[in-house]
Amino acid sequence: MAGVAGFVGRERELAFLRAALGGDTRMVLVVGDAGVGKTRFAEEGMRRAAAGGMVPAWGRCLPLAEKLPLLPVAGALGELSRLDGSGLLEAALTMVPPYVRGEVARLLPQLGPSGPGTGGRGGGWRRERLFAGIAELLGAVSRRSGLALVVEDVHWADGATLDCLTYLISAGRGGTVTVVATCRGDEAPLDRHTAAWLAHVRGGDAVEEIRLGPLSHGEVAEQITGLVGGKAPPRFADDLYARAEGNPFFTEQLVAAAQAGSVGGELRAPSGLPERLAELLVARAARCCGDGRAVLAALAVAGSG
Repeated sequence: MAGVAGFVGRERELAFLRAALGGDTRMVLVVGDAGVGKTRFAEEGMRRAAAGGMVPAWGRCLPLAEKLPLLPVAGALGELSRLDGSGLLEAALTMVPPYVRGEVARLLPQLGPSGPGTGGRGGGWRRERLFAGIAELLGAVSRRSGLALVVEDVHWADGATLDCLTYLISAGRGGTVTVVATCRGDEAPLDRHTAAWLAHVRGGDAVEEIRLGPLSHGEVAEQITGLVGGKAPPRFADDLYARAEGNPFFTEQLVAAAQAGSVGGELRAPSGLPERLAELLVARAARCCGDGRAVLAALAVAGSG
């Protein structure tokens, strides 16, 4: 069974993220293909930021058949509520207008009764009030320590989450809140609302984008060394680099398959695709349109050479 390699490479991108977190940037988009290591990159970046006193709060979007509004925002607020025995969140609530507790309680029921009804006003007013309450609270947390709101897999986000993120990165609340959003660059087709949102935020002055590409040959060799617990034969590393093309997840799955099929401790690149990797590739191909599938079928017959 493959181990878990330590973080490999990405020093230039990490330096860019560190500079963004310490500056005027309101959002950092971390973009890359499936398996390229967006989550691990964000984890390493947040680990380093936390060592400098910044608080990271994580929320994740999910590929649900019916999307849950504001799921990652509620997840991040829930994480904040558990820090320091809820002391961090409670301290922030003492610094904001009284209405904020009631609004945030709509996402965190443990805070008490949620905000009042609309009083005859429409849903748009209710949403603006909720977003304002979230912004006030996050701003109060950030004034104490600096705050990074990490939203994973924003390509699966619901419309309310996208609207809330837009509000947060445009609202000046006197704190240092930076949104770090991971997004697949190969997700196709994107939801129309999500594609429009990405086009909009990419045009913003306070939005930066980090694109994660494949690892280099040397970085893949370092990853394999961590996974197998020692230096692997050069040919094995060469074979896996050629097959995985520098994709860390693909490399990890190929190493696991090689270890499972090794004879006498000798590592050889597996002849077929590991099950998890095959499932991922099939799922990605299934999202392509008819013409795209025809191209993939032709490439599969022709091979990569």
